[in-house]
Amino acid sequence: MTTITPQFIKEVFDASRVMVTSQTLEASFDQLAKSITDEQKKENPIAVCVMNGGLFITSEIVKRLQFPLQVDYIHASRYRNEYTGSQTLNWVKTPNIDPRGRTVILFDDILDGGLTLSEVKRYYEDRGAKKVLTAVMLDKKAPREKGGLMKADYFGLEVENEFLFGFGLDFHGYLRNVPAIHAVDKKHMI
Repeated sequence: MTTITPQFIKEVFDASRVMVTSQTLEASFDQLAKSITDEQKKENPIAVCVMNGGLFITSEIVKRLQFPLQVDYIHASRYRNEYTGSQTLNWVKTPNIDPRGRTVILFDDILDGGLTLSEVKRYYEDRGAKKVLTAVMLDKKAPREKGGLMKADYFGLEVENEFLFGFGLDFHGYLRNVPAIHAVDKKHMI
């Protein structure tokens, strides 16, 4: 078994290939924010960051929204720094703002299997949100899992079904801070 060390992470980064440049991401954020603004500016929404991956997209989109809204965050994950998630959603932090009667927009980094966003969406619906929408930076061309969210209401870019890191996406807890989206070389898939 490979040990995850800073040296190994550097090797992973050096062998990776850029899938989406930072410039392409920036342009997609502008378009995503425009779509959300056009459709939600009169809704008094709650923008909810799904931590940790959603931190980057939430920051980029929310600062582009020029209408009244509140910002909250949750931390729910199925992955725990692994490649594949469990069927159980691990709630680390629940919301602060009561969603009853409000539109909620969930911001996350990527839609792949769809289970995490599906469960978080259900959580808000069960607590009386008027409407729960989803916004993701990337929509991965991957099969959705049974019970998973099939489609995000808003997405920036569509990407191939590869293991990615950067701009919020991690590789074993590392590389979220890379300003572009990279694909992990197959030799580093551990």
